[in-house]
Amino acid sequence: MPNHLFAVTAVLTAAAAFQGTMGFGFSLFSVPLLVMLLPASRVVPLLAGLSLIVNAAVLYQTRSHLRPRRILPLILAGLAGVPLGVRLLAVASESTLRVGLGGATVVLSSALLFGVRFRVKREALAMVPVGLLSGVMNGAATLSGPPVIIFQIAQRAGKGLFRATLAGYFLALTFLTIPVLWLNGLVDEELAVSALYLLPGVVVGLGLGLALSRKLDSDRFRKTALVLVMLLGLMAVFTGGSY
Repeated sequence: MPNHLFAVTAVLTAAAAFQGTMGFGFSLFSVPLLVMLLPASRVVPLLAGLSLIVNAAVLYQTRSHLRPRRILPLILAGLAGVPLGVRLLAVASESTLRVGLGGATVVLSSALLFGVRFRVKREALAMVPVGLLSGVMNGAATLSGPPVIIFQIAQRAGKGLFRATLAGYFLALTFLTIPVLWLNGLVDEELAVSALYLLPGVVVGLGLGLALSRKLDSDRFRKTALVLVMLLGLMAVFTGGSY
């Protein structure tokens, strides 16, 4: 870590600013860059610990928009979907899954960006398959965000509700992930010290992102979110093709 401290700090500062602004992207932004600097076995638990702080801050800022009953079906269905995704990974290559799922993300986000509209009337019921798909994508290719993000944009959720839902969902999943990482010996004292060294940069980036989020109106926010999700889908396609 000392040899790459500046580079890792820069990546995490930018990723925290990204998530502070949009409510998603901390891990999706930073993982492809951090795995070039650190062992993958250190990247995932490190990001899990830091993302607790990032998601908690976004959730606090958007707390007045939080609807627990809206998030609960996402969380429960997401947890049910993870083992299905892991099973899918066992019978198909990760590169194929990342290309396929990333490609689907690009198609759906592009359709919404260019004016195609589809809106579900029974939103609470629809949260179950959305959460299930998110869990499957997380277990199969660590791509849990796109289904929830695209669904919320299609439902034209306001900026505050959009960010609060994502922050609550990701925070809950991370709380459940960290004990699993610890039980598998991936969380230790050295990792905790590294996280403390990196925390100031994350806090700075997060503060910038939270401030910037206030300046985006809802329409501009939705368009920006769609473009970013489309780019993240393209990143999944290209990284999957390079495996």
